[in-house]
Amino acid sequence: MRIGGSAAAVLLLLMTSAAASDWDWHEALAPHFDIKHQMAFAPPGFSMALEKIHSRLRLDLASFSPWMSKERLKLFLYKDRESYAAGEFKPPPWSNGISMYEKRTVAVYDQADRKKLMEVIAHETTHLLFESYWGEVGRQPPSWINEGLAMVEEADPEHPERSDWFAAMVYLPEKGYLHVSDLVTLTPTLDLGDNKSRVETFYTESYSIVYFLLRKHSKLQFKNLCSKMRDGEDLDQALWLTYRYKSTQQLEKAWIDWLRNPQLKGKAESQAGRASASSDAPASDDSSISARPRFGDMNGFKPLSH
Repeated sequence: MRIGGSAAAVLLLLMTSAAASDWDWHEALAPHFDIKHQMAFAPPGFSMALEKIHSRLRLDLASFSPWMSKERLKLFLYKDRESYAAGEFKPPPWSNGISMYEKRTVAVYDQADRKKLMEVIAHETTHLLFESYWGEVGRQPPSWINEGLAMVEEADPEHPERSDWFAAMVYLPEKGYLHVSDLVTLTPTLDLGDNKSRVETFYTESYSIVYFLLRKHSKLQFKNLCSKMRDGEDLDQALWLTYRYKSTQQLEKAWIDWLRNPQLKGKAESQAGRASASSDAPASDDSSISARPRFGDMNGFKPLSH
């Protein structure tokens, strides 16, 4: 079949564009990840670090997503924020990463701070695994438990005090917090707008309550709570059946009593002191936009009901 000059030129252009798109990515396989990275080489030790995250997440999340031990997750590592924001997944430009459980895919961009990069990957992978469990019945998890769990899983459970969220939560009793009955009804993007204080409170408190439910009780209780909520059980009833808390008010009292333990604050402050003494890094650049709230303005928090 003879192709005219114009048609041939168009075909050549399409083939060139497709090839350029393919050539833009380099691929590497790890036992549980199909890694695609824009840079010529992935960061040193990247595959091993991913597998450590996977092993850690499997301890908490395998009961939600048993398929995670058999299927590879797709991870796209863009070379920078600009490439990530302009990429095929069209993420919010202010975000650090995005997950799509239907595609078993996480997309992030490379960062000079490798610790932060791995925290973002752990966060987004948790969203993928947890949301896939709810997606089995066509539902989305409530924001407080979805975000709280993802933040808890950013850090090694052996050293939770190294998390910024842990350091922030110990000051909630004195600086103000949301009543749990209010917190669990909120979707921050819809309900809190640009109110920075309440956004920070929402995320810090969500982290703290999920940490309390998951780390200070059994994993089976947490899984059963999620199962009953997914099946449409009222939260108060689900709490009673799984934790023997009669209501969100009783959960709130137990959580705050635990949070006021002086040893908890001492643990956080001790870690902060060590980090300050050992750090030679300059202060962070506030011009860098983060998908996660910062903790610069933690004063004056009050429960929404006030």
